[in-house]
Amino acid sequence: MEQDEPPLIAIVDDDACVREGVDCLLRSYGYKTRCYCSAEEFFERGGAEAHDCVVSDVQMPGLSGVQLAGAVARSGQAVPVILMTAFPDERVRAQAAACGCKGLLAKPCSGQRLVAAIEAALGR
Repeated sequence: MEQDEPPLIAIVDDDACVREGVDCLLRSYGYKTRCYCSAEEFFERGGAEAHDCVVSDVQMPGLSGVQLAGAVARSGQAVPVILMTAFPDERVRAQAAACGCKGLLAKPCSGQRLVAAIEAALGR
């Protein structure tokens, strides 16, 4: 990412309404975004190396958000992952922490809280 360029955020969620809502919100804050309907699509279309941060749902068909985060961590890419879930229980928190996630947000969450988590993950 060039200094003057806005960060590119990957949005990975199987729910089209959530993807579109998060996409619109982040673009309104000046971020560039790319949306993916699954973790598999995210990896098929370049994965973490093309992005500055990843925001992903936890529960999705196929690979989960936790599995996505683990794969990003194992790839050696220094790309922060923030997970979102409607079910933020201790098991999910432990899994997110174990794979190095920079945040776990409960759905629904405010736009300000999501943006704050992204800014923190980007070290801003």
